Amino acid sequence: MPELVNLSGHGIAQPPPISGKVVVSQLNAGESLVLSEAPAVKIVLDGEEIHEIDGRSYALRPGRMLLVDRGQPYRVFVRGGSSAAGLCIYLPGASMAPTAGEAPFLGRAMIQSAETNHLGRYLNERARLAHRRQHADFDIDGLMGNVRSALPSILAHAADAMERLGAVKASTRRELFNRLESARAYLHDHKDRAVPLNELASVAAMSSFQLTRYFSLAFGDPPSRYHRRVRLHEAAERLRRRDASITEIAFDAGYGELSAFTHAFSREFGCPPSAIGGGS
Repeated sequence: MPELVNLSGHGIAQPPPISGKVVVSQLNAGESLVLSEAPAVKIVLDGEEIHEIDGRSYALRPGRMLLVDRGQPYRVFVRGGSSAAGLCIYLPGASMAPTAGEAPFLGRAMIQSAETNHLGRYLNERARLAHRRQHADFDIDGLMGNVRSALPSILAHAADAMERLGAVKASTRRELFNRLESARAYLHDHKDRAVPLNELASVAAMSSFQLTRYFSLAFGDPPSRYHRRVRLHEAAERLRRRDASITEIAFDAGYGELSAFTHAFSREFGCPPSAIGGGS
C-alpha cells in the first residue's frame, strides 16, 4: 500500500517505497534536496515552491501542477518569510517516458494549469481534504490509481500542443510550453477581470506578439478570446447553480455592463443568460 506522510520541515527527502508515497507538506522558508527516485505530481494550495531541476527553475503556485520524471536529485525551496502548503504524489514505476528507456519527449519537468484537466481539479480537492487532517476519508490507493490513469492523456495532449508550436529544437518547445501553461494558469486565476495582454506577456516572459502567436498555436485561441471563454463558461456554471443574480455574475466575470455580458454570452452559447439563470 502507498505510504502517507506529513511533512513540515526541510531536509533530504526519503525515497518512496516501491508502492509509492503521498506527501502532505506544510513548508516554511528553507530548502530541501529531493532524491527524485520516482515520477511525481505536485501541487500547492497556498504559497510558492521553487523547484530547481536540471538547471531550470519551476515556480509552483496555486492553480499550477508540476509533473517531474525520475532522475538526478534536485533542490526545492521556499523563499524567506514565506510558507507553502501542498501535496506530492510519488508514483510507482520507472518513468513518465512513452517507452521504457526512452528520453521523455516532454522533458524532465513540466508545468500544467491545474484547472484545465480533471486531474488538477481532483488533486486540489484531495489536498484540501488532507490538509484538514481528514485522513480517514483519504483513499490513498484510489488517489494513486486516479493519478496513474489520468497521466497518459495529459502527457499526450501536452505533446500535441508542443508539436503545434513548430520550434525546431525539442528543448525550445518545452520551454515555450511551460511558459504558456504558466500564462494559461494565470488566466484561470483571474476570472474576475479581463487580463491585459502586456500583463500576461510579463507572466510568460515573452513579448505580446510571441505570446499571442504561440498561445494560439498551443491552445487554439489567442489569450483574450481564451480568457473570455473561460470567464463565460464559469458564469454559465454559476447561472445553472443559481447562486447569484445575472447582474452579480456579470460583474464577477469582469463585465461592467449587463448588456455587454449578455451580448458576449449570447455569442458564445447562442442564448441569453436569462435562458439559463432566470431573473436579473
